[in-house]
Amino acid sequence: MPLPVIGDVIRCSVYGTVEGGVGWSNTFHLVKDIGDTYADAMADNVTNITKMYDPTGFGGTNFGFLHYSTDGTLAAQIVQTPLDGTTPSRTDSIALNGSSSQNPQPAQNAMLVTLLTAKRGRSFRGRLFVPANSREQLDGAGKLSAANVAFVQSMMTAANTAFQAQTHPTAFTVASYKLVQANDVTGYICRTVFGHQTKRRGRGA
Repeated sequence: MPLPVIGDVIRCSVYGTVEGGVGWSNTFHLVKDIGDTYADAMADNVTNITKMYDPTGFGGTNFGFLHYSTDGTLAAQIVQTPLDGTTPSRTDSIALNGSSSQNPQPAQNAMLVTLLTAKRGRSFRGRLFVPANSREQLDGAGKLSAANVAFVQSMMTAANTAFQAQTHPTAFTVASYKLVQANDVTGYICRTVFGHQTKRRGRGA
């Protein structure tokens, strides 16, 4: 199934492996300024996408996603695809490891972040699955601890601020392939219950 054409939107996919070499991928979308080229926006995005996954993240308690993953979890590649139907994708190699030495959860388990917009309905919410976490991130009930929930939500806010501060600004958006439109992200909810990540057939990550 071909990707839709949604002006000024960039599909961002990050690829890597969890313990044992099982592959994982995350996909989210960024919207660029109308006057900027896709090439300029994608070049600027690489630094801040990398920070989203780097365990140290954006500083303080704004930890990147691999802070919550085992040291056997790797992030290896960023692929950005403009949804204009013509501009080629940009691929960048990265080399990041998780920071926990404790045991991993099952590979299919994924921390789940919901992306909210100002509109109601399933087509106006996004989901970001984060690679399998270590067991040390859990509370006594087997859920993501409250402190980690707060850290993830603050990191997403910090990331969006950083994207908007680039020379060629971008921002998180929810792209509805069904409605062929995108809406700005207005908030984030990190779920305490882990999701089950599966690969979507015919659409890659």
